[in-house]
Amino acid sequence: MTISGDDCALPVVVGDDDSVSEWGLTIRDWFAAKALTGLLADSQQAGSPQEFARIPYQHADAMLSAREAK
Repeated sequence: MTISGDDCALPVVVGDDDSVSEWGLTIRDWFAAKALTGLLADSQQAGSPQEFARIPYQHADAMLSAREAK
């Protein structure tokens, strides 16, 4: 199964027919949030808010590429 960065990170199964309702964060957003948490946990990290917004998505894109390459 191919998973893209636009797929829902935490899909929810609803209803009697086990249909999947996709809402909320995408996998790309989920990966970026995890990368941002790591960046912010390092008190030695310096940068502008714009850099802290951009860099986690670069890491998320790299993680998605690595998933496709496996």
